[in-house]
Parts: sequence; structure tokens; C-alpha cells
Amino acid sequence: MSRIIPEIVRATIFILLLFSIAYPAGADVPDENVSDAPLFPEISGLFSAISDLIFNTSSDGETGNGGSGDNDILETIESINLVKYEDRGLDGDIGEYIKENINSSISQEIFEGKSDLQRDLYILLSESRSYPDGFSTDGFEIFIYPLVTDDDLSSPSSLSRPNGLKITLYVYSISEPDGKTIQVYEKYSTDIIREIYEAGYGDEFGTIYLKFIDMDSGDEILHLALDASDSEENRKYWTSPSSYIGVDGWSKVKLNNEYGIAYYEDNTNRIWMDPEDYLIPDDYQDEDPDSSGENVISYDPLLTNSISASYDKIVSMVDEIGEHCNNGERDQVISTANDLGDYLYKLKKNINEIPVSSNFYGMKSQYLNALELISDASSEYWHFSIYHDSDSLSGASEDSVAGLSILNSLLDETGGAPVDIDALDRPSEKNTLINTYSMFDTFHYRDSSGSNDISFQVDNWNLRNSLLTKNVLTGEQETISSEYNTIFLVVTVDFTHLGYRGGGPEQIVTPPGSSFKLQYGGTDYAPLDISDYLENSGEPYQSKKVERREIYKSVLVFEIENNPGQTFDDEDTYLSVDLGDYGVQTWSLEKPE
Repeated sequence: MSRIIPEIVRATIFILLLFSIAYPAGADVPDENVSDAPLFPEISGLFSAISDLIFNTSSDGETGNGGSGDNDILETIESINLVKYEDRGLDGDIGEYIKENINSSISQEIFEGKSDLQRDLYILLSESRSYPDGFSTDGFEIFIYPLVTDDDLSSPSSLSRPNGLKITLYVYSISEPDGKTIQVYEKYSTDIIREIYEAGYGDEFGTIYLKFIDMDSGDEILHLALDASDSEENRKYWTSPSSYIGVDGWSKVKLNNEYGIAYYEDNTNRIWMDPEDYLIPDDYQDEDPDSSGENVISYDPLLTNSISASYDKIVSMVDEIGEHCNNGERDQVISTANDLGDYLYKLKKNINEIPVSSNFYGMKSQYLNALELISDASSEYWHFSIYHDSDSLSGASEDSVAGLSILNSLLDETGGAPVDIDALDRPSEKNTLINTYSMFDTFHYRDSSGSNDISFQVDNWNLRNSLLTKNVLTGEQETISSEYNTIFLVVTVDFTHLGYRGGGPEQIVTPPGSSFKLQYGGTDYAPLDISDYLENSGEPYQSKKVERREIYKSVLVFEIENNPGQTFDDEDTYLSVDLGDYGVQTWSLEKPE
């Protein structure tokens, strides 16, 4: 009987857990007049198993050792077929959910019995870690499965390691723009894999598979896989905690197109396989005649054909990006740059798998280098379109020209006809993405320290002949009327602190009021200096500190010319703000229909 009391406590906890799931806080208790039938028909079997756990004894008189107990509870739960609680975020049967809770919280014995390796990994990955800007996760699942270790049967990429590891991560916060890039998921996944290897568990796994699930919809956002052979290639680059595996370094990448994940990567700390790392296979045979006098099949034409087949498409997309830049078509630049990055990622994967003879290895290396340069350019164009920093623009232009120059020389070698790079539509340094946004368009940038991400947006505007101000301390009100032949234009703007990157202050300071300018009818106007609250309009704008995740909504007031009978022309009205390193950005105040 020494174990009866602890077992009763455990069973009681379990019953309370079951009851909390069946009747969550705030839920209505079923009307006893509606039905006397139990909510879940199989629960009687579950209670029976609990009864066995508490009162059944084995031949040696020890409670819970007579073939009943924990395992009976789990087997009974396995048989429970309950409705899905989709509105509570549970994907699957509640019986399965209960079993998982028992495994993790009620019975440590059951958890330990499943796998020491799984337990150790769970503890390792449960430790707090920082999130890249753009998303956060809330929980994960670990699944370890056996792999075939026979050298003759197993996949060479697994290096005959005994297990595969699947990690499912639940994402509950995705913010733009950084959360919409593949880089965010690559960084977080690399941190996890690095921790697994540094803790000494990496050699257990022939492949590590990471799947990201959107908690709101339950849909897969993307998944990444790293085979043992590729991880061994990457490990030598893992010396820096800030380094991460780039899209080319993963064994498999699959994106859910509905989430619009961009192929943007910051090349500063990105790990990718240099062309020199793609060695000629040891078992490759040159085109020397064999004993029968026939030539061995050559894969070299696949390489030369790929150069010719891909050239026109790459040149066309680079030219298209330049044209969109010069036309101020920001969304088209973002879309085309992402399409180019997607195409180049898949192309590089295919080229890497083509074995070539020693005579063509130099060509393959140059080809990969050219594709990598143009891929870098696509990322830089994407970044410029979002943040409008001049460094990204100049870097994109230089990388695209360098990559196309290499492709031109390779095309010459294969007998093709390269285009004149100077004839392409390249972005102008002075007039690129005219920086005129529409109402409600959001501009993303960083503060001078580079530590914080910020967004700015023009929300609304109204015309008023007079303003009613209110002193928030005294409550005193005052009416301010516009001068003759003028009217007040009240513009609502938002500054949002999107997130903190580290390495500097966590607060941001919004620009001074003098950074704003209104252009109407060819005339420039500065905002009025108003300190008191505006009734029916909001808080007058002023430079202030904004905390993390805080939204600062305020109004700018301009007194503009308005002659009798004149109609305000919103199509000819623009609001500009000087954002320092990110330049002067301009919004059209034309309201969408």
C-alpha cells in the first residue's frame, strides 16, 4: 500500500486534466435535462483503467505491477475517439492530446521509457533561445525514427547513421518584412542544428528535418532538411554563432507559396557551398575508350546546354528588374527579384548534381559563381525595394553586372551570342524607385544604430476650416480658425516599432516635425506647431521615444491655400519625410476608390 497514495494523487491530476479539456474555463456545463449519456462513451473504460491502477495488485502485493497501471491508461486513451477541438487549436483527437500530456507531465516513468535520446533532445531544445526578427515559436514536437544502416541499402547521404530526426515547430507570430524571408527560418533552424551537434547528438542522425507550422491556420509554412553528408560539409563553417546555412546549403527546401516567403538572404554570415567544394566524383570516368572501343557517356553537354538554355531567362529577368526600378514600380521589383531568386536556387541545385570531366570542371565552377552573384543581386534588389538603402542598390547593380559578364564569357565558349550588358535597363543611381507610395503603403527601415526595425504609414487625411484644441492637463479648449483663403489639412500617420535586433538601444526616436513636408499645387508647406490635443483628430505629431511593439499614431496639420470655390486635388498632394540614411520618402495623398 506504500504506493497507493502517490498513485491516487497521479490519477486525480489526470482526472482534473481530462475534465479541464472536456469543460474548458468559461464553457457552459451541459444541461442535465438534455441527455444522461456521458459526453465520451469510452471514458468509462478510462476510469476502469484508473481504478485498476489504484487498486489492482500483483502476486507480490505491489500496487500497479499486475499488468495494469500506466500502460492500461494509455491503451484506453488510444481507443478514445473524440471530436476535434479545432477552435482550441488541437489538431487531432483529444485522446492523443491527453496521452501527450500524460507522457510529458504526469508520468515521468513513461517519458523516460520511450527514449533517452528523445528526452535529452527535448531538454536541450526547450532551453531559451533568441528569435530572429520576424517570427516567434510556441512549442515543438520531436520524432525520432530508425534508418536503414546497411551500407548497401541505405542512402549514401545519410552516412549509415542509425536515426532520422523530425522537429515540428509551431509559429505564432510572423511579421513583415523579415518574417516573410527564408533567411529567418534558415537562421533559427541552423541554431537548432548547431546546438544538436555541439551537444554531441549530431552523429546519431542521417537526416534532420525541420517543419514550421502556422498556429493560426495549421498550415505548413515551409520545411528544411539537412542530410548527414551535407551537414558534414557545413560544419566547418559553424564557428560563428551568427552564421547560418543558406538556401543552397540545405539538402531540401520546400516553401508554401501561399505565404509568399521571399528568397532574401543576408550574405554577410550566410553559409553556402563554394564551387570548389563540388568535387568531381571519384568514380567518374573521362571519355577514354573502354575495352570495347566505345566512349563512356559524357555529361558535359548537360552543362553547356544548361548555360545556353538559362541565359536568356536570366538576362530577361535582370533587365526587367532594372526597368521596374526606373519606373518606380516597387511591388514589381519585389516580385521579380523573388522569382529570380527562386529560379536560380533551383537551377544551382540541378547544376550541382551534374558530374563533369576535368576539362569542364572550371566551366562548371564559373557557371555556379555567376549564378551565385546574380542570386546575391536578387536579394539586394529585394532589400532595396523594402528598405531603400543605397548600399543594397549599388551592390545589386555590381553583382548583376559581374554575374552576367561571366555568363557572357561562358556563352562565347559554347558558341552562343551574348547580349550587350550596357544595353540592359539598369537602375539609375539618382532616380530609382521614385519613392512615391500610395495611401496605406508601409515603408520599412531601421534606426541609425541598426538595432531596431521601424515602419511608417500614412493612414488618412481630412480637411477642416477650424481646429478644436484641448489642454489635457487643464481641460481648457480653444478654437483655431484658418486664415482667409486657406484650409487645414490634417494628415494621420503611424510609426510602429517592429522589433529589436540587439546591439543598441531598444527604444526608437521618431523624426523631428521639421522632417515632414507637404507639397500641394507646386507649393511646399511645413507642419504647424500645435501642442494641445485636437478634438476629433488626435494627438499632434512630435518627436518622441517609442517602445518595442508600440504604435505611435498622430496627426500632422498643414494650412494650405484654398480659394473660394476651389476643390482640393488629392492627386496633386504629396507628403514627404526625411528618414536620414533611408532618404526622403514620399506618399501620394490620393485616396483609393
